[in-house]
Amino acid sequence: MATHTADDDESREGEVQAAVIGALSVFCDRENKHFVFETPYSNQQGDAMRQYCADLVAVLGQSLTILLELKYLNSSTGSLPRFDAVQFAEILKLSKLGLPVGYAYNNVDELEYHDPDRKSNWPVTTLNQINRSPPQELPHGSPSVAEHETLYSWLDKAMAGNSGAPQAEIFGKIIGTSLRPKILTNGVLTLLYGVRTETLYALKPDDLTKVYNYLKKHPRLKPLHERTIKKILGSADAFESFLARNSPPKKRTPRGP
Repeated sequence: MATHTADDDESREGEVQAAVIGALSVFCDRENKHFVFETPYSNQQGDAMRQYCADLVAVLGQSLTILLELKYLNSSTGSLPRFDAVQFAEILKLSKLGLPVGYAYNNVDELEYHDPDRKSNWPVTTLNQINRSPPQELPHGSPSVAEHETLYSWLDKAMAGNSGAPQAEIFGKIIGTSLRPKILTNGVLTLLYGVRTETLYALKPDDLTKVYNYLKKHPRLKPLHERTIKKILGSADAFESFLARNSPPKKRTPRGP
């Protein structure tokens, strides 16, 4: 019997990522929904202001932001072999700020996406073979598979509820264009999801743009930035971890491209 290695787990995790992206892409194309995505490298991921919070950063249609940390579930052990506790703490912190980030993992051993004889409805089948879990429901890397909804179910509800529409409208107010995954860094997402929508709607475009530029252009928020944000938003609490006076985030061991 061949020895199981960490490389095997990494390879299986890559298969999950390929299946999710492939299924989402074809599903959206068939539904005539615009779908764009980024898959940041490991050194671009983390909890810093200009980093990304997940393996997959995507936008469906004009407004639905999809943020997924993708994992492979080993059904024999019931665990996620490449679960990272430090990364989990980072994602949980960002989730508590309001960022709609979640974990996604396979709920079957063999995904329809990889079947050479797959049926025509393979995108929906594949999305039903992937579960999505809020970070707070996955504290130890051993998911309660039966309790988590499928990615397809989550997606269906999010599309029906027009999820992300206020954030997309606010984003358009800032830079005059639709949401784009490449600029949805932690800082920008915190502005869109971590600040009360009513507060953002009430602001002048110039003030919104000023805060957005701070978050986009600087690695940390300096005291001047903090004072300006407090003046504009009434509080800078949502951006506490991005302040220059706080220690920079610890570097994690790279987890592969």
